[in-house]
Amino acid sequence: MSKPICNVTGCKNVVSNRGSNKLRKVCDKHHKSRLNGFDVSTCDICGWDKARCDKHRIVWGCEGGKYVKGNVMSLCPNCHRLVHLRRITLR
Repeated sequence: MSKPICNVTGCKNVVSNRGSNKLRKVCDKHHKSRLNGFDVSTCDICGWDKARCDKHRIVWGCEGGKYVKGNVMSLCPNCHRLVHLRRITLR
């Protein structure tokens, strides 16, 4: 019987279900990098993937933006800081 492979596109890691009653579909790396249903494994601007990235609302909270699909992107700490300093624009 072959071991299941991670469902994340391009990932060839084996899925481990140790310590869990639920059957997972992603490897340990991608399981830890998902936060509330959003993929936060790589920065959407620069591609950085060394640790979990931040969730950023495209329409900011002060403007009524919510953490919903279509309004959230994954940013590394550096890009996130630059967006808030308005050195990188998203719109």
